[in-house]
Amino acid sequence: MTTPNRYAPRAQAVAAPSRNAPGRRTVTPVRRPATPPPSGNRKPLLLAGAAIASLAIGATVLNFITKPDPDAPKAGCVIAVDAQGSASTMRDAYRQWLPSQAEECAAAKRANLSIALVSGETRTSTVTPVTGNLADLDYTGNDTNDKTIAANEIDRVVKEADEAILAAPKQEGGTDIIGALCVAHDLLRGHSPSTLIIDSDGIHNRNPYRLTKVPLDDASVTQYIDALKADGQLCDLTGTQVQMYGVGIGSGTSKMSDEQLAGVRRFWEKVIRATGADLVTYQRNP
Repeated sequence: MTTPNRYAPRAQAVAAPSRNAPGRRTVTPVRRPATPPPSGNRKPLLLAGAAIASLAIGATVLNFITKPDPDAPKAGCVIAVDAQGSASTMRDAYRQWLPSQAEECAAAKRANLSIALVSGETRTSTVTPVTGNLADLDYTGNDTNDKTIAANEIDRVVKEADEAILAAPKQEGGTDIIGALCVAHDLLRGHSPSTLIIDSDGIHNRNPYRLTKVPLDDASVTQYIDALKADGQLCDLTGTQVQMYGVGIGSGTSKMSDEQLAGVRRFWEKVIRATGADLVTYQRNP
């Protein structure tokens, strides 16, 4: 007896046509084109995929670079301008100094930039600075473009400061430079690194410390500092780099002797040291 082959194709049953039914037309099945075999060279596809992945990674990195960490400390720069009662030559000097000072102080560090007026009573509640936040501008990641973006913001701040500060109506009450230290304290709080630039002839001219009329020897200056601390008029500027420009060239110093001018410098060196800041520059011109 022959053993059946279990792997042979089955014979398909064909139904016999009914005698009473009309003849059926044979339908030719529609033949679809066969799927082409995969290409033997997949390198272009792989390269295209790698390029797309690289672009995606690049976009992610660029986004990370151009968007600073909101929790990271931001640099701060305050420029205090003693324009009250200044002669036109001094105001012209301030106009020449401000653009380069702001650029040097804020651009590279993308600092928060504030330009404030030194008034008769320089207090945060009475002084409205012109400000610009360079850290939060929409940078592109392109060095040339980003320098232009920062420069445009600095230019805006300087121009507004020219109108709001250098051309501000004269106020009564003298010149409160010591108060500018506390305004800087408030503006620089939480910023690192921090810089304070003071454009002034250096003559604090508000009672009881009118520098043209009080002794400025070591013992006297130490006494003033103790009194300022006791009155809460010396604010903490620990870690701040302080630069003073214009000392000795304003109208307020025109009649002072070299010894008196040396006393003015001694006063500011001790006062700024008492705030915890460092007086890194003290000169007539930037």
